[in-house]
Order: sequence, then structure tokens, then C-alpha cells
Amino acid sequence: MTGSPKLGRASSALVAAAAVLVAIWWLDHLVIPYPTVPEYDTDPVYYDPIRSLGYFAMAGGALVLARLAWWSRSAVVGTTYLIVGAGLALLPWIYVYFVPDPYSGTPYWGALPASLASAIKELRRAIAGPLDAFGTVGGVLAIVGVFVLARWLRDWVAAREPDSETALQARSRAAQWSVPKLGWAALAIATAAVSLAAIARVDHALSQVWYRTLAHDSSFVWDQPMGTLLKLGAQLAVAGLVLVVALPSWRSRSAAVGVIYAVAGIFFTLLPMITDYSLGSTATTAKAIFTATNGPLNAVTIVGAAMAVVGVVVVGRSLRDRLAAGEPSTPAASASWPTLS
Repeated sequence: MTGSPKLGRASSALVAAAAVLVAIWWLDHLVIPYPTVPEYDTDPVYYDPIRSLGYFAMAGGALVLARLAWWSRSAVVGTTYLIVGAGLALLPWIYVYFVPDPYSGTPYWGALPASLASAIKELRRAIAGPLDAFGTVGGVLAIVGVFVLARWLRDWVAAREPDSETALQARSRAAQWSVPKLGWAALAIATAAVSLAAIARVDHALSQVWYRTLAHDSSFVWDQPMGTLLKLGAQLAVAGLVLVVALPSWRSRSAAVGVIYAVAGIFFTLLPMITDYSLGSTATTAKAIFTATNGPLNAVTIVGAAMAVVGVVVVGRSLRDRLAAGEPSTPAASASWPTLS
């Protein structure tokens, strides 16, 4: 019976992963239309508000899966997340190198059977969408899977060492080195600012790579070997930052941090739409910010959506804690986002 709760948590993480991936496929492949201009254009027109909802859903789903996987403490969940996530993130690279394309002329390694190469081609076509959601969510799953496996291995080794510290002793030792609430709040705000600035710089630089490549080659840069590797690295960075901005804000338990995250996140997620529909100086300012941060991956939009989701949850958690603290018969909530240490 002692293994039942853990089995239930693992099952929840796996079922939720399947549900989220199906929902994201439905949104990205069937609901959200492709934009009227290419992603790399710095002067967007008629931005579809449904796309913003898609980014919110994508970021929220990825964070939910990360939380459930970490909570499961399961090697099965970690392995499954890692394999599925890596497969989704690497699919464009696998397609370029292993699936022959008689029209693009790109190099490929013909090491796969024709039936498997055809299956990879059909899978890539089936999950493609305007948000490229599976690349980002796959990166999140892969990163979380690595951490869950590392946590499981640490617990497994500790359980077999007779002199290892108990869980209570470990928590006591961790509390001695815990960061004060104000420190978590400052760290959360600094992390968000640095993350947005860094990923905006990277994504905007990728658009410049696209333009320079297009001047010499009419083929699509992301279907070229080097372009695929650049995109893969950038997508993994975006996936990592989705998790990075979430951790300190959740640990801060601060309503102020939640409000800042929610407002800033919603602004950056809706920035293309604000640029389209605002007038006067607001339009000029919004367009300048969008031009400086825009790129082919919409990285700032994705990280902003993650900030908005986390911000709303943190505000709700803070309100819940205050209500609970005001009721003598109800103990204050003590749940917190677990650290990765």
C-alpha cells in the first residue's frame, strides 16, 4: 500500500501529458490559423487574438506537466517525459538529416528504412502548426525528465545508504539555507527581466540570420542543417526559461510578484495585437518594442505567456494563504514549488 500514492502521482503525470499534448495538437493544428504575414516580419498585420490564447494554453500546459512530473518522483515518468520530449524537439532535425526530399536538395543520411522515413515525414506534417507548440513543449518535457530522473536517482541512492540523513533532517538542513521571502521576490523579478532581455536578443538575432541566409539561398532556412540546429538550440533555451521564470516567482509567495508577472506577461503575449490595434504614441512605442524583441520563434511571447500564467497562480495562492491565515481553525497553506536541489 505504501507505493499506491506514488503510483497515483505517476499515473496522473502520464495521463496529463497525453491530454495536454492532444489539446495542444488540436489548438495548434486545427484551431489557430497561420498568420497573414511570415513570423519574421517586423510589421505584423491583423494579428489573430486566438494565437495569444494558444500561447497561454501552451505555457500553462507545459508548467502543469512540469509540476506533476516533479511531484511524481518517478523514474518511469522522467524517462517517458525525456524520450517523448526529446523526440518532439528533435523531430525537425531528424527530418532534415534522415528523410530524403527530392525538391529541397538538403543533405540527408539515408540510414532509415523507407517506411520509417515516411512515418517521420507524416508525423512532422501532422503536428506542424503556426505556434510550433510541440517543439517548445517537447523541450520542456525533455528538461523536466532529466531533472526528475536525477531526483529519483538521488532518492534511490539515499535510501540504500544506512547512514544517510532522514527526510526530516534534509528539510531541516535545507531550511537553514533557505532564501528569505523578500529575496525570492527580488530574484523572481530579476530573473524575469534578464530572461526576457536575453531571449529577445537571441530570437531577434535569428531573424537576422534568416534575412542573411535568404539573400544567398531561396530555400527556407529552418529546413537547412545549420538552421535546424540553431532553431533547436533556441527552442531549448525558450523551454528552459519557461521553467526558470516559474520557480522563483512560485517560491516568493508574493502577490506583488504575481501582479508584476501577470501584467508584464500579458503585455508581451499581447504585444503583436497591441501593435496592430493601438493608435498614436502607444502604437509607436509598442511597435518599437515589438521590432526589438520579435523573432521567428516568438520567444518573448512564449516566456511572457508563462509569466502571465504563473503570475495569476501566485496571486491566487497569496490570496488563499491570507484567507487561510485569517481563519483560526484553518492552518495556513504550506505547499510550495519544490526546489531542484
